[in-house]
Amino acid sequence: MKMKIYCIIIVALLLNGKLFAQFGNSNSELMNELKTKKLHVIIDEENYNNNLLKETIQEEWTLTDFEFIKSSEIKSLKEDKNNFFLTYTSFKYDDTFSGKRMTKKITDDGLSLFFFPEDKAQGIINVKFSPASYYFSEFGKKVNEKINQSLDRYLNLQAKHIEAINMIENHINFYASQNLNKSLQPKEQLEYLSDKNAKSIQSKTLIFTELTIPKRINTEKKLKKKYSHDFRFSTIEELEDAILNKTSGLAYFKIINFRTLTFILVIDAETSEILYGEVGKGFDQLHVAPRVFEAIDKY
Repeated sequence: MKMKIYCIIIVALLLNGKLFAQFGNSNSELMNELKTKKLHVIIDEENYNNNLLKETIQEEWTLTDFEFIKSSEIKSLKEDKNNFFLTYTSFKYDDTFSGKRMTKKITDDGLSLFFFPEDKAQGIINVKFSPASYYFSEFGKKVNEKINQSLDRYLNLQAKHIEAINMIENHINFYASQNLNKSLQPKEQLEYLSDKNAKSIQSKTLIFTELTIPKRINTEKKLKKKYSHDFRFSTIEELEDAILNKTSGLAYFKIINFRTLTFILVIDAETSEILYGEVGKGFDQLHVAPRVFEAIDKY
């Protein structure tokens, strides 16, 4: 990818590493300043992903003026401190399953927002097209080859883009509305968002697939003992439709595993806002534990 030299992302939000939503240089002053700048979206060629990104920006981006540029234009535009930039991130893996080292494959797997306070780029937020728990549950701990072949089964690309762009706007608006002179630690930010938003989940319908829920509470009767508000077992297709149509009154789970940490989020289908979040230790957690339902129920 032509832009990867510019995309050295200093990550922090939900994890100090690659994950669903990450930021590097985030504070209230910067985010308010950012809302006065112009967004430049890097699109070097016409293809399905780039066309979808262009369409999503045109329909979803509301914070600032924007324009579409080629990566070759960054050198001249970065000198103007009133500019910031959006591009795809890339994901690499070594396909070694045939018994020999193969060429690395690069896949667009998220969006990176960055700017140039000086000569070098600094990351603001990196939102990943990360598979959710029901995707991982289907394949469990099988080799990465299987996971890579099925990445697009999580959500269709249009839903992924809408979710990512809204997450970026939510992140900027969160810091712009606070008085924070530094980036919050992951646990701090999730606790703040949960205290602010978790109560609203109780007035929504919480949807999830059967694969998201452990067997000990995977029936309506069992789950009602842990969670007293509206919920229903659903499908990936319904979740896609909810995001695409910005369906009001629905929320869904997203589980993200990274190294020894697991992040459990509840996302508003209408706005892609984080309504509840927690972080804990564990390898390859695939389910939403009963205690999560109990915690939301107590707000």
